[in-house]
Amino acid sequence: MHLPTQGLGANIQTLPSTWLQARAAGIRCGDGAGPGARQGVPWLKAMEAASADTCRARCPGLVIRPMRVDRYRQVADQVLETLRGLWPGVAVEKASYDDFYLDISGVPESAKVVGSPVDLESQAATAAPFPPHLKAVAGQGAEARSFTQDLWTALAPDLRRGVVQAQHAQRAVQSAVGLTVSCGVARSKLAARLASPLAKPHGLTVVPDNVAVAFVRSQPLSSIPGLKGKRGAEVCSQLGVQAVADLASIPRARLVSLFGEDRGAFLEALGAGQDPRPVVPRGPQRSLVVERSFPPASPGSDAAHAALRELAAQAAARACAHAAKTGCLPRRAFLAWRAGYESGCLRRGFPVAPTLLAHLRRGVGDPERRAELALAQAAASVLATQCRAPEVTRLALGLELDERGPGEGRTAPPSAPPARPGIRQALGGGASAPAGTSPGEPRPALERELLTLGGAALVDGAAGLLASAAPGERDSLALALALQREELAWRGSGGSVGPRPGTVPGRAKRARPAAGPLDAFFIRRSQTR
Repeated sequence: MHLPTQGLGANIQTLPSTWLQARAAGIRCGDGAGPGARQGVPWLKAMEAASADTCRARCPGLVIRPMRVDRYRQVADQVLETLRGLWPGVAVEKASYDDFYLDISGVPESAKVVGSPVDLESQAATAAPFPPHLKAVAGQGAEARSFTQDLWTALAPDLRRGVVQAQHAQRAVQSAVGLTVSCGVARSKLAARLASPLAKPHGLTVVPDNVAVAFVRSQPLSSIPGLKGKRGAEVCSQLGVQAVADLASIPRARLVSLFGEDRGAFLEALGAGQDPRPVVPRGPQRSLVVERSFPPASPGSDAAHAALRELAAQAAARACAHAAKTGCLPRRAFLAWRAGYESGCLRRGFPVAPTLLAHLRRGVGDPERRAELALAQAAASVLATQCRAPEVTRLALGLELDERGPGEGRTAPPSAPPARPGIRQALGGGASAPAGTSPGEPRPALERELLTLGGAALVDGAAGLLASAAPGERDSLALALALQREELAWRGSGGSVGPRPGTVPGRAKRARPAAGPLDAFFIRRSQTR
């Protein structure tokens, strides 16, 4: 069974009547990404997306509301819990905020209909239990016909029970959340997915066994989930096909050689009108991600930093809610960014700020917003040191979650390796500030000396400075140190002493190496003195 909720965004936003006027004026999208996106992103260009000013000129009084992603997530979770509680043995897969699959084959025939003493088998066996809006697919194309008593009698008993369950699932969701859902009932996820839109907005469509294969094979490839957009265009171009039925003539060996074992097997089954994929309930949440698109901005600009601060606030709030609910803490953070509009996103991981972890462990309020500020500063440091693009148009900030239970605790981060003796002596012992100095006291000459070093020597020197750094700089230095170690490991240096990657061959031994996370930290520190 496939249940897509209808108009999730519009229902949640409770849009004013000017929304209809905007639709009449031809306004479809004004995402704020700027003129470059409206001319460069294919789907925005195809819908002739307009700027916000143009939209307001076309439709005086237009109200543009921001997306309420947190509210979408909350409502989607309510729908999920409602569907899970319908019958014992039902498996529910949440494909997106407004897209749900149910495997009802495991529901006992004697299970009671929600809110009724009548069991499913008894209700499905009655003369005319189907609702007036029930339809059946005709077997070809994207059409459905009205149901009749003859069709109901010829329908397989388990599909009749599925229709009864779908009808009550629709009522349960509308009663619990206030949203209408259309529904498709079939023996496979794909057939149910293709049938559900045929009776919108609150319809119910069933796929009889005798037309199921013909119905799936008559669809264009561009209508199949997973084959829309670039991926579907790639399949059509390389195989020279347009319809699902055309895949039946392609040998499996060619499908696998072009698209890999998994996609090749899926395309082979699709050509036969089959979909063997099961309904798979999601496991524990693995990550929290917040993202935002905006007009092109330099990585160090006010616009990028303002976006990071906003994303950090959202990520910290979600991490707090998740920790309160599950007891799990984030184990690692990551930042992804996109340059332009056609390239993919680049991603870099970094340690979770200790301030954020301490806040999550305490589980109390953060009126001074230190946790989100620490996360924003860490992300900004990654963007400044790792992003080589002159402009970015999208940022995504995420937290990878520790899937262990609350009682299992967390392992402490690896301790810093011992520094070389020469650096230790220069730092006055490394673990504490040298005699005659106080923690956090600037040592410009020593820091300038560190900047000429490379490889593990720079890491060792920064590790020695960590204990005597000022409290306000300790988190930033720890982050830069961790990123530098990751860079060394990634480049295969193994922590060995020597010139850092990027040093120009043939120059003097102490020539300036390529900039890295620690370089950026010390340079920024020297500029603020």
